[in-house]
Amino acid sequence: MPADWKAFKKDWKNGKYLECTPILERPKYTRRAIPIKFLDRLVEFSNLLEKHNATAFLMGGTLLGWARECSLIPHTTDTDVGIFKDDHSE
Repeated sequence: MPADWKAFKKDWKNGKYLECTPILERPKYTRRAIPIKFLDRLVEFSNLLEKHNATAFLMGGTLLGWARECSLIPHTTDTDVGIFKDDHSE
């Protein structure tokens, strides 16, 4: 049972997992690495969203990378995410 049932219910209702099926064929030996600094920032962002009971979603190039390559686009330097207007407070 989730510790925070309300948050779990909201995430379950708003969430949708999209299975990755790469559009572009890439060599099986290609190795991807996500920088530790990026993962640290992602955890901070996730904690901030949780604190404010907000839901984020991928958009723009980040969503394109996931749909096309099942990963971040290798040469990108940013991450595109959005939050729902109703989750934003002044």
